[in-house]
Amino acid sequence: MDNKEMKLDGNYIKEDNKGALEIDLWELVIYFLSKWYWFVFSGILVGLVVFLVTTFMIAPKYQASITLNVENRREGVISDNISSNDISAAESLAETYRVILSSNSVREAVSEAFGSDVISRDALKRMVSITSISNTQILEIKVTHEVPSMAYSIARTYEWVGPEMIKKLTNWGTAYVVDHAIMPKSPSSPNVERDTVIGFIMGAVLCAIVLVIIKFSDHRIYCVEDIEDAINVTVIGQLPKCIIDENAEDSYHSVKKREVI
Repeated sequence: MDNKEMKLDGNYIKEDNKGALEIDLWELVIYFLSKWYWFVFSGILVGLVVFLVTTFMIAPKYQASITLNVENRREGVISDNISSNDISAAESLAETYRVILSSNSVREAVSEAFGSDVISRDALKRMVSITSISNTQILEIKVTHEVPSMAYSIARTYEWVGPEMIKKLTNWGTAYVVDHAIMPKSPSSPNVERDTVIGFIMGAVLCAIVLVIIKFSDHRIYCVEDIEDAINVTVIGQLPKCIIDENAEDSYHSVKKREVI
């Protein structure tokens, strides 16, 4: 059996023979386009709120980072032949060294070198992240702080404390600094431009959800075609409803309002 349409002020809701509702996506798109100003308004409103929050209510954070190269040999030992096994072993060591550098022993050493009264071990745990770059023998240490000079100084401390602690806690392998820390000039978070764009998109999506809910809850009949499509019955005729203005002098102006019943 063919589906029958229910054109309820939008001409996009269909009801099949089982009473299930289907949505005509093309008609829904046309309806959305007719309400484009609501999407713009909602997007701008939410985007503006996100912009104000990220600009004035969230403290910016700065990030300084260093990278370490892990090698599968003792410090001072020079080898002209490097095999694939050496590279694989170095990659495995990188993950081991990542765990070591993330340990409380290394954090305690960094805290003491920097000044335990300035930065604590627990604070380092929150602001320092250590990752091993996939399929390489490179470690990356990132330090995030609200003060750029603090992020830079802590990262510089890791440059010499990290390799020293690795030599102290392991019997094989070593790590060298590849990239030294650089003083951050711009905040790493929040990303105001990105967050504002996301806020605009979220506002538009929220507007679409609200409009769909409003349309689904609107069951009013607006024209003859709505009746025909809703109950599948042909309308034979219409009865005019006129409101007469008794104060008018002629018959033409006596019809105050015309409607259809």
